[in-house]
Amino acid sequence: MDHDFASGAASGGGLGQNGGNGFVVITSYLYNQEKAPQTPFFYVCRGQPCTGYPQTYTVPQSTVPGSTIAFVEIKAWGAGGGGGCGNFTQGGGGGFAQMKAKAQSGDTFIVRVGGGGFGCTGEEGGKAGYNGGGVGGKGDFGGGGGGGATDIWKGKEMDQLLLVAGGGGGGGSTDYCCAHGGSGGGYEGE
Repeated sequence: MDHDFASGAASGGGLGQNGGNGFVVITSYLYNQEKAPQTPFFYVCRGQPCTGYPQTYTVPQSTVPGSTIAFVEIKAWGAGGGGGCGNFTQGGGGGFAQMKAKAQSGDTFIVRVGGGGFGCTGEEGGKAGYNGGGVGGKGDFGGGGGGGATDIWKGKEMDQLLLVAGGGGGGGSTDYCCAHGGSGGGYEGE
């Protein structure tokens, strides 16, 4: 298990339950030194209805005299899909991706943490998770909403997409057994 993981993040929702939100950890590394403190990013929403929004990470100054930041390591988890209302229709777990990117003090990264897909409510499908999740299907047994992707961009204007961890699929809209949502994709950045 990854020691940076936050419990409940990226998990698929059970029967009618919401999927877990995404999660990000960014760590700055110095030339020839130990890593700097880690910065976690959680799904945060504002407004009514509550919706997610982009967050900003600025690479800090080195805490070691005479040393500079060399790169950042980014670990990202996409959000889980919401559970459906049918028998054993769990949402899929969010994907995981990680990479190292060249960076220096003052560089800016934009982080969009995916919101978990919403569980179904009877015949109604669950709402989509923030950042690209899909709405669950409607029927006798509603489907769960898809989890949103987590993505990281370099530059204040989101100039360069660096990394995406896909959101999990919502649990199926069915009265038959076992229509689980698919897991989100992602492995490592380029």
